[in-house]
Amino acid sequence: MKSLNGKMRKLQTAIIKNGLVVKINTYQFYSTDQKRMITGYRLMTPYLYYSKKYHEYKTGDFEILHTYSVVDLIYCLLDIYRQMQEWGVVRDFTDEVEEWET
Repeated sequence: MKSLNGKMRKLQTAIIKNGLVVKINTYQFYSTDQKRMITGYRLMTPYLYYSKKYHEYKTGDFEILHTYSVVDLIYCLLDIYRQMQEWGVVRDFTDEVEEWET
């Protein structure tokens, strides 16, 4: 489980560094049927909306995935990262490194 959490955090960091903010929320509850603690995961990204009630812009969280499996969460993060690469959203840091070296 330790290595899966590490992979999850690395993918999250890679996505954030490339411009998309993703948040991972975890929570636990006790299952009386299974007689053990269950961990749930929520993958979310913030969005901006206009509140008619308060007449101002507010931020909310859009839920991308809700699961109880770390593996499902990793695959979802991997899909997001691959799609960012396909769209050309992933930053190429090689140009920036060359600029730093000169």
